[in-house]
Parts: sequence; structure tokens; C-alpha cells
Amino acid sequence: MDRSDHFCFKNHLKAVRNGHETAKSSRSRGDPFSVHTSGEAVHTELNSEIGSSSDGGGSVQRCPRVTTEVSGRSPEITFLYPASCQSADVMDGAFVIDSFFYFKAKNSGKKVEYLPELLDALFFSTGLRFMAVCSGGAALRRPSDARAATFEELLERVPQGLRCIIAVVCGNDFFASGWPCGKPQCEAAVNLLCVNMKRKAPMVFAIAGGSSETWGYVHWSPDRKTGYDNDARWLASVFVNAGVPAVTGASELVGLQIADSIGHVMPASKDIVFMA
Repeated sequence: MDRSDHFCFKNHLKAVRNGHETAKSSRSRGDPFSVHTSGEAVHTELNSEIGSSSDGGGSVQRCPRVTTEVSGRSPEITFLYPASCQSADVMDGAFVIDSFFYFKAKNSGKKVEYLPELLDALFFSTGLRFMAVCSGGAALRRPSDARAATFEELLERVPQGLRCIIAVVCGNDFFASGWPCGKPQCEAAVNLLCVNMKRKAPMVFAIAGGSSETWGYVHWSPDRKTGYDNDARWLASVFVNAGVPAVTGASELVGLQIADSIGHVMPASKDIVFMA
């Protein structure tokens, strides 16, 4: 299969916005982090589902912005919206995101919120209103940190009737105790997440893992960096095999300034993140 036969985030936004437009890949053939999909066949099917929607948008009433708790555990889940949205506005899509939903200052360690502004920029450039359901440290399997949600728990709080759902999974599972022995459980969690994403929206997509270079793991040994990069490509391929187009994001997030040893992104990288 041709290496250009895959999906990118920009093309998905165009498809959601236009309903019947055919996406064209903009990623490089030489990109080692690209993941193949079945290309236009899947894209056409998703466009057909969107085009057949009687309401033309599949949008839903926005929820109040809150941090909540999950019954039986105590993960912190935050809902974010475009800064310019009003209470009566409706959403076209949703992101489910781990710690990538905030920047972190290098010296003070202060968290800097940027998503409402990014969601505004997305709306002004595409006409699409996206919300975000977020939890720092979120993982596919149950995280060891009681404050972190699973991606399935984030997805449960995404409303029905959206046109698009995008999962941003930065690789916390790779640092869990027992990895890589936990790969089968992680794969099962991805498969379940993909089934439920497709139940909630006709257009779905995932960014999975990044790369060791993306998150600034420059002091790691070559073998450890290679292992991480292989895990990210594997994770993206699991999404693809489950019917959710995916990329690692490594080619889009080049040159990030990193605040700490675990890959939190600095505010100075705002332009790179917004462009990606």
C-alpha cells in the first residue's frame, strides 16, 4: 500500500466540515511514523454517514465546564470549550486528551491552560466547534494515579450526536509497571475505545504516542528511544486495525520545548501545537 494512503488531522477536519469532500494526504512518504489505513474506502464511508445526517451537524448542547469525579474512583475530569462560545452554542466534535491539555512552565512548574484558545482558533479557521474532555495522566489501561482517568472514562463523558471524536493519547501506558507485558491489556482497551468512539460519532481519529524526540527524551539510551518509538507506532497501528485512522503525531509536533523529564510541553511551543 502506498505510504501516502493514510489520514491526517487536517483532512479529517475538512471532511467533517464539508460532509462530502474527499481527503487527500499531506504527509511525507518518507515519514517513519506514518501508519497505513485503508484510505479512501473508510473515508468515503464516514463521509456518507455524515452526509446522511438529517440535522446536518450532529451537534449537542454544551455542558457546563466542571471538574468531576468518577464513581468508585477519584479521577479528575475537566471539560473545556472554545473561549468565545456561549452557553447555548452546540458542539460539532470532541477531543479526549491526557496531560497534553495544558502547558507547563519550566521553572515554576505552573500549569498554563491553552485549550480554550486553541479550540477558538479551530472554530475560526474551520467553522467547527470542538469541546475537550481531559484528565492529566490519562491512560488506556487503569492508571496507577487515582486522579487520572482512563480514556474510556473520558469517552463516557462525551455527549452523543457529535460529528467527530479525536483521541489524543500521549503514551502514558508505556510507563506503567510491567510494560511491555501489559500490551495485550492495552490493545484490548484500544479496541473497546474504538468501538465506543464509532458508536458516538461517524468520524473518528487518534493521535497516538508521539516519539522519544517529540517528548524530549534526549538523554535516554538509543535502545530505550527505539523501544519507545516502536511502541508509539504499534499503538497507532492498533487504532488503525480497530478501524480508527491514526498517526503518532511525531511529524506534526517537531521542535517542542519540553519543561521536564516526562514530556510536559512549555508555553513557548504554543505556535507548534496550534499549527499541528
